[in-house]
Amino acid sequence: MYDISLNFKKINFRKIFVLFNIIFLIFSVLFCIKIYIVDDYLHDISLKDARKIIYDQNETTNVSEKLKSLTEQNSDIVGWISIKGTPVDYPVLQSSFEDPVFYLNHDSNKKKNANGSVFMNASRKFSKSIRNVVLHAHNLKSGRMFGSILKYSSIKFYKSAPIISFDTIYGPEEYKIFAIFKTNTDEKHGKIFNYLRPVFNGDEDFLEFLYNIKIRSLLNIPVDLNAKDKLIILSTCSYEMPNFRTVVVARKIRDGEDKNIDTEKVTLNPTSLWPEAYHQYKKTEIPKHDGFFEDLKNGKIDWLTKK
Repeated sequence: MYDISLNFKKINFRKIFVLFNIIFLIFSVLFCIKIYIVDDYLHDISLKDARKIIYDQNETTNVSEKLKSLTEQNSDIVGWISIKGTPVDYPVLQSSFEDPVFYLNHDSNKKKNANGSVFMNASRKFSKSIRNVVLHAHNLKSGRMFGSILKYSSIKFYKSAPIISFDTIYGPEEYKIFAIFKTNTDEKHGKIFNYLRPVFNGDEDFLEFLYNIKIRSLLNIPVDLNAKDKLIILSTCSYEMPNFRTVVVARKIRDGEDKNIDTEKVTLNPTSLWPEAYHQYKKTEIPKHDGFFEDLKNGKIDWLTKK
């Protein structure tokens, strides 16, 4: 005998399944609208007010005074970063040590937003004495935040935007980009290079740090370096392997120094050091490097200057 109740159960199950999928689709669409349209719109509004203070005020007002106006709205603002020819043009924030990644998903008005903000490492409170300012932001497909810095692996892109402007309450600063590299944050992919450190144990330690950046750089860039230089580092997510980072490094333009870079001399670095797991994946030989002082003794360091 045909079981009508069983047939009804099958029909009801199908209806529930279809209804569930419709609900899931609606929520997915709403989520995408919020992330890619609403959050972008709200983020633009918050930035519009901040940019008005930075760019539209009286030309005679110096950058320090303009930034002080911003810090009155949010004391977590420590500066402003911009790279001509890219979308990078944002306030820089630093949250507390207790909540170091607060601005990963909050705007400069402390409102929740998927775009987040450009934020500084919270390991050490921002001051004029910090020699390595590390800034983080999302890598967004739209190019927003630090989505454009992945393009620095291209010589053509580097030539179009080799200078970083970083203004703080201490005054305006400009930096020459001298390296871009890819690195891991997971030990299973190889030894982790700590590029986040804000302080160093003397000149020798700092020079070794610079050396470890240079041997990783995807480009050979004719920017000289010395033991007294100040750095700014931009870090964002990268997807060559899980939990990778793309890192752009620049050093402050010295007093009286010509800001121009001979970009025609920029070349690809055929011996750039990647994380061990990436070399294994690509089946490429891991480049051999003997350390800063050994390479210096052997005449392999061409970027060191005493200026």
